[in-house]
Amino acid sequence: MLETSELDGTSGKNRYQVIAQQLRADIHSGRIPAGTRLPAERTLAATWSVNRQTVRAALRELRDQGLVESHPTGTYARAGADDSPNPPGMTFPGSMVVPHEDVVTVFRTHFATPAGDVAAVLGIPPDEPVLAHQQRVHDAAGQLLQDSRSHFAPELIAELPELERAAGTGQESDLTGLYGWMLGAGLRPTRYDRINVLPSDGDVPHLAVRRVVHDHIGRPLAITDFRVVAAHAELEYCTSPLDPQQVRPRPAAPVRAADALAPLRLTGQERAALLAWLQPGARSESLAQRARIVLACDDAAAGGAPVAAGAIARRVRSSKAAVEEWHGRFLEKRVEGLLPRRGRGRPRSVTDAQVADVLARTLHDTPPDAPRWTKHLMAAQAGLSASTISRIWRAHGVSPASAGPAPARSAAGAGVRRVGAGAS
Repeated sequence: MLETSELDGTSGKNRYQVIAQQLRADIHSGRIPAGTRLPAERTLAATWSVNRQTVRAALRELRDQGLVESHPTGTYARAGADDSPNPPGMTFPGSMVVPHEDVVTVFRTHFATPAGDVAAVLGIPPDEPVLAHQQRVHDAAGQLLQDSRSHFAPELIAELPELERAAGTGQESDLTGLYGWMLGAGLRPTRYDRINVLPSDGDVPHLAVRRVVHDHIGRPLAITDFRVVAAHAELEYCTSPLDPQQVRPRPAAPVRAADALAPLRLTGQERAALLAWLQPGARSESLAQRARIVLACDDAAAGGAPVAAGAIARRVRSSKAAVEEWHGRFLEKRVEGLLPRRGRGRPRSVTDAQVADVLARTLHDTPPDAPRWTKHLMAAQAGLSASTISRIWRAHGVSPASAGPAPARSAAGAGVRRVGAGAS
């Protein structure tokens, strides 16, 4: 166990992190075997000469990392805890500095108003404050090697209780586990980086990297701007840096069987169609929101656990009633069920093929035993009513007169009338 003297000189804000670090090491080394009950909060507080709130903060951090779990009888080391709580590529915001033993990392979390381009990416008003996180990495001589500034979309705070707690605990909140929190909440983060070389600041060139993190339905949830000294920079990418297998999902609240949504089991073709609706400028926002609901329902059910409409509603910023409606429509009619319903009245009885046939006959064929078409002749040939033929001609601006010259009138003045707009 950590001795009390090892906490000397640490601030009240980060003592819980030192305690959590020692407990984490004890769990990984086997000094606290899996399934073993940890000492009571009162005992831990006395051991480290801290109050119980500090102990609870340390245990909460271990719970967020999947190392312990709490029960009415106490807190236990979790079975299956391994030696890599933060696998490569899983730490936030990440380091772009060549690995160095003598670096000092400082960070702070606060609310700030982002720049206009950052606000535009996150889809928030330009003057709206959001949760921000700054991390600075120095070498032993005090030279600044990396400066990163992150801003988070409000909906990410709403979906991650760990981030919400970090927003309220003060400036020294540690967000290194953010990607794991997102995976545990079923958000499937995807990162996109844009790299630029900045003009030299004196004799020191820098790299600028903008990283935007989206979830599985394309929402931008976090944006980080890195500024790294080029001589110390190392950018390494792998094919799957955010591997869901490397993170233990956060236990979800129990869902009653009566409230659970039936699994949708999207096919690859259906998923591709819905993702196309989310592309900028594609169809309408109402269809895009329906696609988000269905995709979120399918992704949440992928783990096999029951899914509640309320949880999906919070994730996509919709109502529980809307989630239940579009989930039900998709379950009944698949993608077609998400499309706008036809207007009231009798269902359409004339197909597009029949309309095309009427237009082709009118423009390119001549009727038997007559110089040009009338609505009655066309009706007999097409198997439709004369009024339907008139509506087709009017709707497409087609006149039988375009098929040839008008016939000569008889002495009685009878002849084929020109059928155009307004004629029947």
